Amino acid sequence: MGHRRAPDLLGSRSFLRGVGCAKLVEMSFLGQLTEAIQRSLQMDAGTQEKLLVSFAILLVLWLTRLLVLVVVHRRSDDVRVRYRWKKTSQYVAVTVAV
Repeated sequence: MGHRRAPDLLGSRSFLRGVGCAKLVEMSFLGQLTEAIQRSLQMDAGTQEKLLVSFAILLVLWLTRLLVLVVVHRRSDDVRVRYRWKKTSQYVAVTVAV
C-alpha cells in the first residue's frame, strides 16, 4: 500500500495555495521593479539593496530625531533647552549615519 495523505478538513492546502499565488504575484512585481531599475539606472540588485537599506536607515534616524524634538518641545518651554536638544540630536543622528 502507498502512502496516504491525511484528510484536509479545514481546507488549509487550498488556502496555502492561494497564499502562495499572492506571494508569487508579489515576488513577480518586485522582480519586475528590480529589473526596471536595473535597466533604467544600470544598477545591479546588490547596489539597489544597499541603497534602499541606506535610505531606510536615514529615514529611521530622521523620524527618531523628529520624535525626540516633538517630545522636548511639548515638555519644555525653555528655548535654550530646546536648542540644545535640537543640536545634540542633530550631532548624534549625523554621527550614527556616518
